[in-house]
Amino acid sequence: GLTPGTVRIHPVQREWDSPGKPIAELQHVYLQPSTTNNAAWDAYYACGDQRYVLQFTVSNNHGVKQQPVVGLLNRLGLGAQQVKMVFVVPAQPAQLYETFTWQQWLGVRGKPRVRSTLDMEQWVMRVPMLKSVSPQSSKASSGGGAATDPAGQ
Repeated sequence: GLTPGTVRIHPVQREWDSPGKPIAELQHVYLQPSTTNNAAWDAYYACGDQRYVLQFTVSNNHGVKQQPVVGLLNRLGLGAQQVKMVFVVPAQPAQLYETFTWQQWLGVRGKPRVRSTLDMEQWVMRVPMLKSVSPQSSKASSGGGAATDPAGQ
C-alpha cells in the first residue's frame, strides 16, 4: 500500500526547455518542455535536494517512455537515483490515487521494456483541482496546466 507523506513545494522560477538549452546548471526551477505532447515528462522541478520529473495523468495505466527520461537526466547531468519520477493525479476520484501502482518503462513505439536500465523511484502525488478555466480565458500550457505560486496555498 501507499505510505502517505507531505512534500513542501517551494516557489521556483518557471522556465521553458528548448533543444540545446543548458539545463544542468538550473536550480530552483520548474522546467516545462517546449512542446505540449512531450513523450515522457510534463515538467522537471528542482529546489535544493528536491528533484522531480513530473508526469500529470488521470489514468492508472500511464507507462513512460524511458529514452526521453534518460535524455533529460543526461542533459541535467544527474543519475536516476538523484531524481524521483512523480505521477501527479487529481485528488478526486480518491480511488485513482489509492490504487495507483508502479508504472512500466516503455521502449520504442510504446512497447513495454523487458529489461529496464532506469533505476528511478516512482511516486504518486495527489493534488486538489482548484478551479476550471475555459480555453478562451487562458493560454493552454504544457504539462498539466498553469504553474501557480505554491506559497499561496
